[in-house]
Amino acid sequence: MIVVGVMGVAVGRQWGWEATSTTSAKTTTTISSDAQPQAAIWPFALTVTRFGDRVLAAEAFATDYLGFTSPLVGFFQQGDSRSGEVPVKATPTDPVTT
Repeated sequence: MIVVGVMGVAVGRQWGWEATSTTSAKTTTTISSDAQPQAAIWPFALTVTRFGDRVLAAEAFATDYLGFTSPLVGFFQQGDSRSGEVPVKATPTDPVTT
């Protein structure tokens, strides 16, 4: 019986067959509730992307998240002491997206 097993391996290698083995493992990803703030959707909390300029953040959001190819990005408009908006248009004739 041992001879047959060895011969099978020898014949298999001679014909170009190779023994392969595969393994699979189940991967589970858990994201804690503080991974992404409730009030923010961009940039994603799990990335290293951060912005110091509000207009650049709005432009990156329009291109990377919304898929605009050449957005028209306006100036930052201050709201209250903690907020504001940057008007963005996909094309010159589209409505403003804020």
